[in-house]
Amino acid sequence: MIKKIFLVLNIIFIIILVLSYLSPITSPESNSYIPILGLGFPILFIINIFIIFFWLIFKPLYSILSIVAFLIGFNVSNRYWAHNENNAPIDSTMIKVMSYNVKNFDVYNYTLDWNYKYETRNKIFDLLKEENPDILCFQEYYYENTKKFKTTDTLKTFLKANHFFAAFPVENRKSDFFGIAIFTKYQIVNKGKIEFETKGANSCIFLDVLINKDTVRIYNLHFESIRFQKHDYEFAQKVSDSLSDQSELKLKQGARVLFTKLNRAFKYRAKQSELVEEHIKTCKYPTILCGDFNDTPISYAYKRIYKHLNDAFINAGTGLGTTYAGKIIPAYRIDYIFHSDDFQPFNFNIIKKQYSDHYPITCYLKKIEK
Repeated sequence: MIKKIFLVLNIIFIIILVLSYLSPITSPESNSYIPILGLGFPILFIINIFIIFFWLIFKPLYSILSIVAFLIGFNVSNRYWAHNENNAPIDSTMIKVMSYNVKNFDVYNYTLDWNYKYETRNKIFDLLKEENPDILCFQEYYYENTKKFKTTDTLKTFLKANHFFAAFPVENRKSDFFGIAIFTKYQIVNKGKIEFETKGANSCIFLDVLINKDTVRIYNLHFESIRFQKHDYEFAQKVSDSLSDQSELKLKQGARVLFTKLNRAFKYRAKQSELVEEHIKTCKYPTILCGDFNDTPISYAYKRIYKHLNDAFINAGTGLGTTYAGKIIPAYRIDYIFHSDDFQPFNFNIIKKQYSDHYPITCYLKKIEK
């Protein structure tokens, strides 16, 4: 009887897992639930593996359905885990690309007397000095013009990538600016912005630069954030710590708020990714795209970009591709470096320095001569 009950639960679970596979091809505008299932794919997939081993031990015939579900989703799982041996010695023909959500350089970390703390910002600067990329894309970039919390001016003094372009959708007090930025060592010949419908600092910018007389397009984007507040994180943490401590009413209310915010963000990201996709389709140049997607490799937003460009982690990364360093969705990959077929990627690296709630990522790209 226990095995039969477990089998019924197993079948229900397999249906949920298979539905999660539909997340990349299902617009959040048409369905609000499948994108949520896609968000849970890594956990669902790992549980399915344990179920397979359980049945192989106690009832091997019953493992067939779970094995089929595993095989269907195997290619998707490769977007979370990679094992490549195409690391190569660095040479002058390679372009070092870096993408980093710096969480505004921790500018809101004040002392009790309202003075800035520069510790995190300075650690980020030290890391950037060490990495010294040719192309550097920032998300959640912060700049202020009073010179009390220097970012842009200081970065230009030590980065070889000192050509600069930024967009600041959010401005406070005419002195504080929030947005995204690109630093590059290459000459800029064109630049622009793709306007997003958003109330935050999310946006997309692009540059055309000259690399060895070839024009190359660089995109930097930051798709819609979920905008969890402090109480949302506290609720999620309490639920993960102990469900028994929560009343049914509080659980329903908290879950409803989280679902509403997730659903809103999915829909915004769907529209934003479609705008970027259309822009990419018109580009005739070799292309590099960096960004914080705020979404996983099994999502509608990711699929829009993946249809046209290559994910550098899949082809040059190793291990679990965790880029999000926060607590609410641990072990998730939401930061990316993409490239067109004109490049071959090498030495993809996730730098496990927790100066932000995102880890910086780097990759070397080599132009393929045709």
